[in-house]
Amino acid sequence: MTLLHGIPVNIALSQNASINVAIRQIVMNLAGSYDKYGKPHVVRLIDNAMLDADGTEPGTELKWIRQRLQGQQPGPAELAQLDHFDLRQPVHMCIGTLPGTAAMSGFTVPTPTPRLLKHFCASVKHRGADSRMWRRDEISAEGIPLVINPIHTPVTLALSRMRNIEKLLTKKHVIWSMFVDDASDAAHLWRGIQKNFAQPLAHHLIVAFGIPPEVRTPDGMVQLPAPTFTVQDVRDWLEAIGTALTFPADLIDRWARRVLLSIGGGTDALPIHAVYEHLAHHSDVIRIHRTPEALSHILDDFDLYEG
Repeated sequence: MTLLHGIPVNIALSQNASINVAIRQIVMNLAGSYDKYGKPHVVRLIDNAMLDADGTEPGTELKWIRQRLQGQQPGPAELAQLDHFDLRQPVHMCIGTLPGTAAMSGFTVPTPTPRLLKHFCASVKHRGADSRMWRRDEISAEGIPLVINPIHTPVTLALSRMRNIEKLLTKKHVIWSMFVDDASDAAHLWRGIQKNFAQPLAHHLIVAFGIPPEVRTPDGMVQLPAPTFTVQDVRDWLEAIGTALTFPADLIDRWARRVLLSIGGGTDALPIHAVYEHLAHHSDVIRIHRTPEALSHILDDFDLYEG
């Protein structure tokens, strides 16, 4: 794209994507790739692109994205949402590959637990609104993902719920999520969904299967990158909250060390279930203990009882 001449991106754009959808995908990927440099770095890259785009429809889109990036910073309560923890790569790829017109799209998210899938769907909803794909009241991603197996929810029962999805699609975009740990069930379920929903649709239907990494992605679905959580991801999440609360750096560092000690694991790939469990606990902690003194006291208690 000459529009973004000089900006290093390595992104596979959908052939059916409109120019505005392509721009959103590129900028979201840039925001993820250059996150360690902060938003000003991404803004400078957009300014570079604006040299060729000013006065055009893509230029208008870039201006809006630039304004969004320079907008008011989120508060600590918003930053402490687990939906905003580091799922950028699969979420950006999901949103960026949606077609320009409403249609059904299927994705698989490699995950050992349904919990990650729930946060993934909520993050798609929020980040899609941030990129102006929809308003937050225009998309439904509520509820706990269905767990597909003979005990919890058989495939036939899951497919029987399509009538409710059809009704909802007349009013809103829908993210329909299911955790499937069997390749045969995943393929059967996806075939049944494909047969039921004719194109085009009034709104986007995003079908998201959470599957263990060893389970094969059904034909026709897009396999998203497997999320990986690192020590730095946890530190970045906690630092953003602590900075928003104007906590001193040494207290933020102590907080991060305590959380990471509780999680365990190495530096390259922390255990996903443990990460969510402990971040959820500390998200609740910070809603109550919102001063440096209060957090310091609670950390003293953790040190005493957890060692």
